[in-house]
Amino acid sequence: MAKLTEIVRDPARRDRVVEAALALLDEEVGRKRGVMGAMIKTAYRTVKGVSPGFLRSVVETLLPPFAAAMEPFVARAQEAGEPMARYLPAHAGEAAEALLAITDEKAERAKTAVVRSLYKKLRGKARPHVEEAMPGVGRLIDAELAEPKK
Repeated sequence: MAKLTEIVRDPARRDRVVEAALALLDEEVGRKRGVMGAMIKTAYRTVKGVSPGFLRSVVETLLPPFAAAMEPFVARAQEAGEPMARYLPAHAGEAAEALLAITDEKAERAKTAVVRSLYKKLRGKARPHVEEAMPGVGRLIDAELAEPKK
């Protein structure tokens, strides 16, 4: 079975993973409600509007470190005989922190002041939203760890 880090480096599979990640982002943001949901949706639209392809570029940049951060979770899930879609929600806090550590570093180095500012405004409330996304992240990982699609 291929490792996530190998999958995201494989040109034949990378585009599909990027598309799945972008679809998951759209889905998760679309589910947000209330005042915080409105803030997240506004920030998401702003980030998407920075420049054509900006969000895709961000996802492509984050995929390798995200895959590396998820590898220990994959190993533990496989050891427990559980699919990632079940394992990740049960370990959502730890998984969210692993991913947020990566986005924290990336945001700090962002060249776009708007992106840095939006991230700083929303970061304090990010963890529960990332935790809520873990079932979808798990499904995405399960799909990619399955036999390659032809």
